[in-house]
Amino acid sequence: MAITYPLAVRSVIFDFEEYRNDSYGLRQIDFLRNGEVIDNIPGVNCTVYCNYEETGEEKENAFNTTLSKTGPSLNNGWRTSHTGTLRLICVFNTLTEIDNIRIDNYHDSGERNAGVRVAHIKCSSSIVTSLVYGETIANSVTLYDGIIFNHIAVDSADSRIIPIADQKSETSFRTLYGGIAKIENVPHEDIKVRAYLRENGHLMGEGITNEEGEFAFIGPAIADEVFVVASSETQNNVNDQVFRTMPKRDWSLTWDIERKSYTGKTHNCSSQEGHPDALLFTPDGHRFYTCGYGSDRIFEYDMTTPWDVSTASYNSINLYTSGESAPRGLRFNPDGTKMYVTGATGGYVKEINLATAYHLAGATYSSNSSMYLRNDCSAPCDLFFSPDGLNCYIVGYSCSFTYQYKLTTPWDITTLYYHQKFPHSPYTGGQFGLFFSPDGLSMYVSGGGVHLFNLEIPWDISTCRFACSTYNFIDNSIFGIWIETVEGTDYLYCMGETLNSIHQYEISL
Repeated sequence: MAITYPLAVRSVIFDFEEYRNDSYGLRQIDFLRNGEVIDNIPGVNCTVYCNYEETGEEKENAFNTTLSKTGPSLNNGWRTSHTGTLRLICVFNTLTEIDNIRIDNYHDSGERNAGVRVAHIKCSSSIVTSLVYGETIANSVTLYDGIIFNHIAVDSADSRIIPIADQKSETSFRTLYGGIAKIENVPHEDIKVRAYLRENGHLMGEGITNEEGEFAFIGPAIADEVFVVASSETQNNVNDQVFRTMPKRDWSLTWDIERKSYTGKTHNCSSQEGHPDALLFTPDGHRFYTCGYGSDRIFEYDMTTPWDVSTASYNSINLYTSGESAPRGLRFNPDGTKMYVTGATGGYVKEINLATAYHLAGATYSSNSSMYLRNDCSAPCDLFFSPDGLNCYIVGYSCSFTYQYKLTTPWDITTLYYHQKFPHSPYTGGQFGLFFSPDGLSMYVSGGGVHLFNLEIPWDISTCRFACSTYNFIDNSIFGIWIETVEGTDYLYCMGETLNSIHQYEISL
């Protein structure tokens, strides 16, 4: 029999870590099943608990589906001026099946400075009433652990809702078919994991997790989607939980940016460029390039140890960015005989001919130029090409989209034309850097952090779905980004404009 998705829960626990404007505020928290809101009336089919409550700002209003949710107040939402951590719990009278949670956050007159900000959301099949913030909850499942964004406009003009569980499902499970897989956000020991075909419920394989949360199963390569189900072996598999539905792909090509750690390796570029933005490496890792609006030049650096930026030195070779006074994005064609540059002022993709592959010495500008990009993206910052040269992607700091352009002739930017765009908001601030996984199924965007979006169809940004974000970098004003696997170790490289340096991070498994 096919496995169905809804989770049977008794309690849903919300730990709010930060606040905005010295207050918490929520217009609504809805529980959904099969895309429909579950009617929820505190005192009738649920009980609400909170470790802080103010008179006239009843905690029950956060979950009451009978109210008109137009703002946090006595009649239509929940708010408190409390300035510490909070725990808010909804306990259903009976086990209730849900397949999603969505939060409609507060907006505070259109400004992004109120409402909840960071949420840690768990669910349990047991009754949970403890109001100790952050307390470990036995037999619970983490549904979300990250930032909750405000909606932007006034109540009547904006009903932005954040699909919590749906977002987390993108990062809760990773697997290699017929190989090693890992479950996150569940107890690690004695978890039985099974994979089923979506179309007929056929069992493809199963395994038991070790203390690291890893398991192995043997199953044939499959083209259809599968359900992955986990349950506690000690509970005789009674409480099955579906952690994600996933298409067939090699998840080893998705770099888990949430697991970054600083290596201590860096190189300062301020002697050449006071505002380094772009970041481009050669395929062998012996050289990288940057440019920025401080000098309007592209600078070349050599590394004595491949991919180790601490061994970098400027080799005194640079190139003036003719026609672009604020260069911010660089890319090569496959054989390194052409370099492409874009920027915020000129608004084109320019082509540079390299006399020696991957080397600026003797480089000259081609007469080839793309269409004018600023009609779409007013301040282009970075660009990326698909491996076949038939797709070009652009991000910019004053526009909240990734723009996808098609090329009728591979790598010929004169044939570039607009195709479609994907909205990042509310997941990022400005968009400064752009990178894709080799298979085109993961897109990374820098801006207020580094953000991962997974694509259902390779290189088709209309199929993007937000997966996760990572913050707290050595330099948080990140522009150019690069991710590379070097001898089995994954590294994230970030060019920061505040410290004028490139920093190297390791992404652990």
